[in-house]
Amino acid sequence: MRITTPGIREAENLAAIKKELKKRGLNTPLIADIHFNPKVAETAAAIVEKIRINPGNYIDKKHFE
Repeated sequence: MRITTPGIREAENLAAIKKELKKRGLNTPLIADIHFNPKVAETAAAIVEKIRINPGNYIDKKHFE
C-alpha cells in the first residue's frame, strides 16, 4: 500500500497505520511516497517496508552530497 507522506507528522503516523493494519490481520507492505524532504524519508524508512523517492524533486541537496 503506497501512502503519500509529505511531512514529519505524516511519517510518524505511519507507525499507527501499520499497527492498525496488523491489528486487523492485514500484512500489506507499506510504501511511503516521499518527494521533498530527506528527513521525512529517514523517519519513514525506520517504519515502513519501502520508501519511494523521486530524487529529482529533492530541494535540500546538501543532505545528499
